[in-house]
Amino acid sequence: MVSSIITEVTGGIQTIITSLQNENEAHRIKVKDLEKQVDTLEKGEDKYNQYIRRNCLRLSGVTEQASENIETSIYFRESIHAMMRFPHKSSKNPSQVLSSFVSDPFFSKNNSL
Repeated sequence: MVSSIITEVTGGIQTIITSLQNENEAHRIKVKDLEKQVDTLEKGEDKYNQYIRRNCLRLSGVTEQASENIETSIYFRESIHAMMRFPHKSSKNPSQVLSSFVSDPFFSKNNSL
């Protein structure tokens, strides 16, 4: 009688353990798939960021004035998408300017719709 109860209980426990092992393996496979997806997305983001930076140029020596609009300081501003100054620690030299150029004439500032 006791041995049959023990056999029944251990059989139930073994069934639960097997079920949990199968579930654990399924989760392990899902985690590996998600890690691959994250890796793919990170590589894609890096390629995208490199693609965006291909039309950027860092300019040095552009004079800096108080309350300036940097875009008005540049002569070829119709082909510039965005500009910004990099902050710097020393005030001896003007800070560098990063400009992002328009690669598509449709987005040019001179183009009117």
